[in-house]
Amino acid sequence: MPLEVLGVLVGVGVPLAILLAHLTGGSKRLVLDEQSIRAHLTELDPHAELQEVLLEQSGQTALFTLRDGRMGVAWAMERFMGMRLVERWTLQERQEGLEVDLADAAWPRRRIQVPSPEIRQHWLQARGQRDAA
Repeated sequence: MPLEVLGVLVGVGVPLAILLAHLTGGSKRLVLDEQSIRAHLTELDPHAELQEVLLEQSGQTALFTLRDGRMGVAWAMERFMGMRLVERWTLQERQEGLEVDLADAAWPRRRIQVPSPEIRQHWLQARGQRDAA
């Protein structure tokens, strides 16, 4: 195949494939909600019971607690969702929200934007009650 033909195929074919993927919804971002978190959690751990969910305003990150005391973090990655369940975790208040230290070497901490001071305090107090129990 001549180099010019190969150049045209690559120069036109790659952008065309990207455009088609975008137009067919391939670049659509997932927005988390309680229902999607519950569904993904059921796949990850069928016996886990969701207790409370804190969604970031953007819908890209969420904190949640389970009835057994574990905590989880879910985050959107384009059309997919990542999720981590941890037993040991700490919360710290930051100016723009909460910082979660997951005690996990693979993903040690995550910041969640929580504009409401009342909601931040609720989560900090709930964490303190779990530590005392």
